[in-house]
Amino acid sequence: MSFKFIEGNFFEPDLINEQFDAVMSLDVIEHIEPKMEDRFCEVVTDCLTDEGVAIIGTPNITLSPYASEPSRIAHINLYDQKRLYDLMSRYFDNVFIFNMNDEVINTSFAPMACYIFAVGAGKKAASSKPGMPLK
Repeated sequence: MSFKFIEGNFFEPDLINEQFDAVMSLDVIEHIEPKMEDRFCEVVTDCLTDEGVAIIGTPNITLSPYASEPSRIAHINLYDQKRLYDLMSRYFDNVFIFNMNDEVINTSFAPMACYIFAVGAGKKAASSKPGMPLK
């Protein structure tokens, strides 16, 4: 098993020119402007093999009233479970949502989760994604 870490501007056209079995993005999507979230998902799915899996993790918007001022300023695009599920469902046939509280992964009452994960599997065909032409 090998791992590869890529550093750079995620939206650069030629930054990622290969495909991977998995992509993990934790604490990223909440910093991306809402108008760019679909582009983010396109980049993620483009660099996955057909059998690849994407794991996206983000703080839960329901806890934002308790966040510090610097956190609120930096987190410009927070999600709840439904919104993250809906976004990932546009790009994957199968989406599984999990919560995390105190380093414990669970499927408990979503509004009380500190952090949420979406696991996407089964990439949708390019023609079924928003704004994506057939390749």
